[in-house]
Amino acid sequence: MDFVRRNWISVLVIVVVVFYVTLGTVWMFDPEQTGGEKVVGFLLTFVPAAALLAGLRLARRGKTPWARIAIGLGMLPTLVFWWMIFPVLSAVAVVWFGIVKGGLVPEPA
Repeated sequence: MDFVRRNWISVLVIVVVVFYVTLGTVWMFDPEQTGGEKVVGFLLTFVPAAALLAGLRLARRGKTPWARIAIGLGMLPTLVFWWMIFPVLSAVAVVWFGIVKGGLVPEPA
């Protein structure tokens, strides 16, 4: 567990890489995808995964600016998922805390 405490960001990057590779593999073996869609799926998942792994490798070698660039570019597709999920979670939080918990509904006297 000492590795996880010292290198927690590396563990998170590896989790994202596993997600990318799993998503790309599922995309490649989907029978409904055409040849061009499979190529696009490969590029959208395996290339960012390679950039993340290259960024980790560069960070280990002490080339921090290049590592940050590679990791930043590798995380760009993850932002797409974040921006699809974040508005929904925000709406749920507003409904729950604002309406259900009584923030916007006046309490009966």
